[in-house]
Amino acid sequence: MTTPIVSLQSITGTFDGNRDENRDRILSSDLVEFLGDQPGVSVFSLVLDIEGDIPAEGLEIVVNSGSDFSEYFSRLGRQPFSIGGEVVEATYADDGTPTGIKLLVTGPNALFSFNVAESEEAETDGPETLTFSLADSADYAVNSDAQASTITFYDTLADVPAPTTTPTVGISIDNTELVEANGDSLTLTFNVDGDIPADGVLVYVNSGVRAAVGEFNIFNAEVSGGVFPASNFLSSGFYFKVFEAGASIQLDVFDETTNPEIEPADAVEGIESFTFAIVEGPGYAIDASASAVSYTPSPIQQIQCLWSA
Repeated sequence: MTTPIVSLQSITGTFDGNRDENRDRILSSDLVEFLGDQPGVSVFSLVLDIEGDIPAEGLEIVVNSGSDFSEYFSRLGRQPFSIGGEVVEATYADDGTPTGIKLLVTGPNALFSFNVAESEEAETDGPETLTFSLADSADYAVNSDAQASTITFYDTLADVPAPTTTPTVGISIDNTELVEANGDSLTLTFNVDGDIPADGVLVYVNSGVRAAVGEFNIFNAEVSGGVFPASNFLSSGFYFKVFEAGASIQLDVFDETTNPEIEPADAVEGIESFTFAIVEGPGYAIDASASAVSYTPSPIQQIQCLWSA
């Protein structure tokens, strides 16, 4: 068994909570402590990438914050939304201050999402930062190029700096035939024209169909040039932080017949068509000629699965 190498990255954003066509849209790619009359929530997603062998019982990883993080987040007494792992417990300084999180990771991609605690009124003390970093361990090696991530909390949406660049983003796909029973894969590529900020650009892609992300084995997604994506609140789409032109996500189509929790009659659902489209958001423009991809997953070989830009 090879020693696993762990990388840490993050996704931050403030998202629209209106229950209309704007639901889940990105209001800001930063965190905000007071939204006022704007329905919504700010979310910090801690993302871990594990390269190498993971023990059958999982891999314990400690992430330090260096200072008390508890005042910034809500619902810390509950398990956060997570993929590929779970929170074991907080870690504490000698004075009892919570300064870290112990995580149990069971897959190559792990994501833990924490809601920002909203203040009762707008503060005026300016931006505040927290830096999360991987603790050293004999059980894993730390990727020195992705060891820490600093996140910023702004008082209000109006205090968030305007994007310095606005690259144009398009989406494309490489595979036109997908059969669930074969575990076929596809690659979504994000083509970017223009300068990308050093901390990336957060792109929102949505299908408008609840749980559409579940059509894929997201746990084993292979990501290049970006951060493992976080799903939106309806699992109808996802947020992808892009660092470079040509960033991609490789996904295996999910065969529901292999899931013992799903009745066979429900697993073979026949032909369903989905369209994933880039949704307007701050910090990027959309390439009108490559704004969406559509596909039809098939449970059996005889039916072709067609994606088109």
